[in-house]
Amino acid sequence: MFDIGFRAHDFGMHPSAADLAHQIAWISKPTFVHLALKRCVEQARSPEAYDTAYATRIRNEMEREGVRIAILGCHINPIHPDPEARKLDLTRFSMSLRMAPSFGCRIVSSESGSAKGDCSYTPETYEPRHFDELVQSTATLVGVAEKTDTIACYEGGQHTLNTFSRIERILKEFSSPHFGLLFDPVNLVPPTGIPEPDGSVRWKPSAEAQRRFIGDALDRFADRIVAIHVKDYRMREDGLRTGGMPAGKGVLDWTLVFRMCKEYGIHVPMTLENCGPADAPVALAYLSACQR
Repeated sequence: MFDIGFRAHDFGMHPSAADLAHQIAWISKPTFVHLALKRCVEQARSPEAYDTAYATRIRNEMEREGVRIAILGCHINPIHPDPEARKLDLTRFSMSLRMAPSFGCRIVSSESGSAKGDCSYTPETYEPRHFDELVQSTATLVGVAEKTDTIACYEGGQHTLNTFSRIERILKEFSSPHFGLLFDPVNLVPPTGIPEPDGSVRWKPSAEAQRRFIGDALDRFADRIVAIHVKDYRMREDGLRTGGMPAGKGVLDWTLVFRMCKEYGIHVPMTLENCGPADAPVALAYLSACQR
């Protein structure tokens, strides 16, 4: 069975890493997290201020509670419209890569950026020049990852890497084993839903439609997936999808996803997303049943 961990900032802000880990351990122990410190620990340092002693202390505080860090989150905008802000973001991510081993992990993740400085949605993001900017920024990050024996990864979604083709393109641009994808299948469901073989879209896509959708993704980049986010989505009355709900509360067939991950030999950290302490026990029970 696949072990399922947690995205730490779904548990809210805490006075310390130890307090955060203690709450998570009440749900599951031992376990692991995707940790973006500034989003869940009060007065946490920004990544550019990390050092070995600080990272080791955070790691030890959490591991004493039975919680290890599997993925270090460093949310930057690698195509920030302000060159100086972009440079600072790359510095933050680079320092996260250098300190990742002291945190007890190798993977550092970010979203793939927006033409808006706050990373909000705009179609401007998909202009070709912004993909070129992403390539330039990624070259810097992959260089650091190779020197530190860590893994830089982007999460596919509404940002620069919003389609299978764009993800495949950036992965081919950087074939290094030190660069990969955080795969979130819900993020990559088209805004109008998963189409059936005849092009129509149902409230709940058929098993065949979901198999084609997941299979297309895994055929393209299964060997580059380094982590997976686990959540769900539904279709709205206006014909658009709405995501961001705990696994089991929507229409994605996680039994199928798990089975296909096994078929493709994918064994990477999987973490719940948009699933806080109230929903996590139910989601974990559902995901366990999906794997029986």
